[in-house]
This record gives sequence, C-alpha cells and structure tokens, in this order.
Amino acid sequence: TDHVVAELLGIRLRHGEHPSSPTLRLDRLVVTYPCSRPSYGGHKVDNVLGRAALDVEWNPKDGNLDRDLANYVSLHEGGVIDVGVIVTRSGDTLRGMVRDLVADVKSVDCSPEEVDWAERMRKLADDPLGTTTTANFEKLVPRLERGDGRGCPVLAIAITDRTYTHPTGTTTEEVHRLINVAVDVHPSLEEPIDHGHQE
Repeated sequence: TDHVVAELLGIRLRHGEHPSSPTLRLDRLVVTYPCSRPSYGGHKVDNVLGRAALDVEWNPKDGNLDRDLANYVSLHEGGVIDVGVIVTRSGDTLRGMVRDLVADVKSVDCSPEEVDWAERMRKLADDPLGTTTTANFEKLVPRLERGDGRGCPVLAIAITDRTYTHPTGTTTEEVHRLINVAVDVHPSLEEPIDHGHQE
C-alpha cells in the first residue's frame, strides 16, 4: 500500500523506500485522487512539518473544509500524516470587528496622489466576512463532531477578535504607513495607473 499512497501523492519511490521514512522530505504535499472534474489536478496542503499537515482557510468557499478533511483522512489512512490542522476564522466575533475596522480605514482622507489606495478602498466590501457561503470555525466544528475526520486527529484553531492587536498609532497613521510601505515595495505605485488602451 505504500506505493499506492506514494502514487496518490505523486511521489516516485525506489524499491524499499517508505513514504514516511525520514529520508523522504516533503515540503509540500500534492494530493491527487479521482474526481468528477478531470481538469482538477489535486490539492496542495498549505504546510507540512514532519507528519503534520496544516491548511489555513481564512475566507474560502464552504467546500474547502470538506476537501481538507477528506485529504487528511486519505493521508492519515495511508500512513503519511499523524495529524491534520485547520486554522480558520471565527464567523461571529471576528465579523463585527472587521466591519468596524473597514469603516475606520475607509473614513481616512487620503491625498489625491494616493489613487491606488483610494481605488482599493472603493473596491473593498463594507462587510467582507458577511457572506454565508464561506468557511469559518463555526462551520468546521459540526463536521468534526459528526466524525468527518474518520479517525484522523484534527486540531481546529479559530482566529478570533482576541487575536488582533491594534497598531499603537491612530488608524490614520496606520493607513499612511501602509500606503508608504506599498510604495516602497512597489515603486510603480507612485505613478498613477493608466487603465486606458494601449495603441
């Protein structure tokens, strides 16, 4: 079965090698398995350390939780991992905090030269965590309680409003600091973006 698991992971084993041997180093697992959409090439686990796999699901579609759990079960049953870890946001406590933070940030007056920032703020939703079709901790817990991990130990970690530390300065100071950092990283942001057609 080791070679079946290895094939599922896209790993070519030499005779006598075992997928969980210390000599086989996996920085990022690529899991492929049969599915109804032939164009789907598999799921890449976000992080792997030793025999633990970790996925961060900040605000994805609901189905990502099912996909992560199914992958963890397959990898656990195949003897590749000992534990799966899912880090996701809290649906309730974090939503109100993010909504208030977005309102504060959008209320900051910026200079006319800061067109890129103004455009970002215009496109930013007032309630970015407000959709009911995205994954969060409250949707993960029932899946674990009904046994979707099928024997694979799963550590679920919630990102809540208590994990946020507000910058020491004012919101205005922080917005201007972020604008300057963006310009330092991408100097082209100093120039207005021409969205016209090239001739």
